[in-house]
Amino acid sequence: MARPRRVLLCGLGSIGRRHLRLLREADPALELAALRSGLGAGGPEEALLAASFAGIGEALAWQPEAAIVASPAPFHCEQACQLAAAGISLLIEKPLGTGREPAEAWRPLRDAAARRQTILVGYVLRHDPAVPVLKSWLAAGRIGTPVTVNACCGSWLPDWRPGSDYRKGVSARFDLGGGVLLELSHELDLLQALLGPLSVEAAHLSCSGLLEIDVEDLANLTLCSAAGVSVSLQLDFCTRPPTRSLRIRGSEGDILWDLMQGRLSLHDGAETVSVERFPHQAQERYRRQLDHFLACCRGEAEPLVSLEDGLAVLELVRQARSVSR
Repeated sequence: MARPRRVLLCGLGSIGRRHLRLLREADPALELAALRSGLGAGGPEEALLAASFAGIGEALAWQPEAAIVASPAPFHCEQACQLAAAGISLLIEKPLGTGREPAEAWRPLRDAAARRQTILVGYVLRHDPAVPVLKSWLAAGRIGTPVTVNACCGSWLPDWRPGSDYRKGVSARFDLGGGVLLELSHELDLLQALLGPLSVEAAHLSCSGLLEIDVEDLANLTLCSAAGVSVSLQLDFCTRPPTRSLRIRGSEGDILWDLMQGRLSLHDGAETVSVERFPHQAQERYRRQLDHFLACCRGEAEPLVSLEDGLAVLELVRQARSVSR
């Protein structure tokens, strides 16, 4: 398969603009266009566009070979299905949807994936260089049998995009698919990649009242793997300072990944056996993800985060909402 010559960006919010910049860096010869509502403020990245469209029909007539769906989550399913039906390779930003879509709505994408059409879900944390090392330690039995896992990701939403009104952003609005459970679902995807399928045993979703939003800003989940590993997950965007970590305790040791410090450590009893350092660089994760997507488009790789992986996260979101109610 040849490299794509034309790439369509669906949505030019902060994440869409990031993808646009990285696409231009990755291949200056690419023709780039955007499908956008026109409601956002835009930005200097618009100068990188060869064309801009207000409707999906116009965008399809431009004949892109690849597309990045970076619109708000409620629009992902419809846009992605229309693009997939035209044979276009897709990178769909996380979350794949809102978790409220009927199962049948995803059928066109499942059919496209069955035809080996590229569909990559944008859980960028999987592209962190620490993840292969962590997985290799688990596969080699370095901590024996995993028993418990504790994961947390917390921050202060108004600090995410300085200079922007957080109340108007996607994360803060129910109608745009916001809320901490969807916005910070990277952890759900990563946990399933490491431990296999999970189920939600308990969940508490709440709004702290500290922020002017109409979605939950705090989620505490208890999950369990098929092998019986107990998982505790805390997500929020109403605390300071930011924190993000993953600890896997086993019968013979434990692994601690501090994402803020970029430090992955392996402990055997009371002794630190191995330490790996991976500087916290979100931009590099996105660059690695984009390189992987373009390799998939060329037929040189299989999607690291598949459509089914994205749907599995939405299933956990549905379970958490149901249990919390």
